[in-house]
Amino acid sequence: MRAPQAIPHVPATTPPVRPPWRPLLALLFPINLLLALDRNVMVMAAPLIQHEFHLHLAQMAVVFSAMAWTYAAGQLPAGLLTERFGARVMLGLAVAGWSLSTLLMPLAGGFAGLVLLRLLLGLGQAPDWSASLVTVQHWFAPASRSRATAVLLGAMYVAPVVGSPLTGWLLQTWPWQGCFALYGVVGVLMAALWMWGTRTRLPHTRPTHVTPGASLRRVLEQPRLWIAGALYFAVVSVQSFFMSWLPTYLMQVHGLSLRSSGVLTALPWLSLYVSVTVAGQVTDRVLRHTGSIWWARVPLGLLGLLSGGIALLAIGRLQGMPSIIALLCLSLAGVGAAQVCVWGCVQDLGDAMAATVTGWVALWGNAASGIIPIIMALLVEHGHGWDTALRLPFVVAMAGAGCLLALRPHHPLTLRRENRHV
Repeated sequence: MRAPQAIPHVPATTPPVRPPWRPLLALLFPINLLLALDRNVMVMAAPLIQHEFHLHLAQMAVVFSAMAWTYAAGQLPAGLLTERFGARVMLGLAVAGWSLSTLLMPLAGGFAGLVLLRLLLGLGQAPDWSASLVTVQHWFAPASRSRATAVLLGAMYVAPVVGSPLTGWLLQTWPWQGCFALYGVVGVLMAALWMWGTRTRLPHTRPTHVTPGASLRRVLEQPRLWIAGALYFAVVSVQSFFMSWLPTYLMQVHGLSLRSSGVLTALPWLSLYVSVTVAGQVTDRVLRHTGSIWWARVPLGLLGLLSGGIALLAIGRLQGMPSIIALLCLSLAGVGAAQVCVWGCVQDLGDAMAATVTGWVALWGNAASGIIPIIMALLVEHGHGWDTALRLPFVVAMAGAGCLLALRPHHPLTLRRENRHV
């Protein structure tokens, strides 16, 4: 088969000659690390919260998924608002908003309160990725963007490596309420630091005058952006098991303690962190050497989807903990490669409307976070067991591989907005 030819691509803006790695690492990295820590604390505290409020498994699935519902619903509005008001303002509001939700979690009082605060948490976190990715797009040249994006993805994925053992230890010594309060206070301080640290550092992400209806219409008219959304739905379908049920699975099926499950849960997330870091380097290197977006994105993404789905399916057929953890690590490593591929494609296709396209694609992924864990819980509760439940993300991942082949990221879309003020 003849390899797709490289197509010249002109970035929407001209990035600085020297990419600003220092502010990326000092400001955006900690924010995305904190975002994942605030998500992970609920996963780790789930057995204690479930016991205290006498919740059954399906109720806990609703608590887990509530955040994903508003996070998903907020993606398109967040992208449009980021284009309108700029990354600095939207990200500052986001960090403050979701941190206050975390801080208030100890006051939930029961199932309804937990769901309400998780809904607010998702709404607060919705602008994070659009604002972060747009900042990367404007700060970094195309040949460096995958590495910069991998740094931000790595921040979210290294959080469980740090947060799972740390939160597990805190939950052994503190009430679960104390963990939420601690992470909430840190977040409020981080929001203030972001606003102070970027007051002169975001010259390329000032507000733009946009027409939200026109932006959304241009996105919805593109069939390949629907395919991109379905692709990301598939990627997150695999990842959603780790984000919601992994500690519960290890405790229920394999009899691990809370502390042990916290340590072992961290290992797959460490593999994910390594994977996105390596994938970012590989993708940028391939793009520099071949000039082909297709070769830089598609083969690595296919490998990631296939390995992620197949390895997750296989853990239900094993008993030895070392081999189970090894496959869990392989599965999340595959997810990492697929994530770098997806967001590279979004930046390639989105061009001047990257914030809106990011919001659209993220909506699909977070819809998966809100749907897949509930279906898996229902399968388990209705007697089908975890082995059957694990087939669901496998099937969706295989469909995602087909979506990636159909996406054709090396053919840019016509999305450039006229009279764009930066």
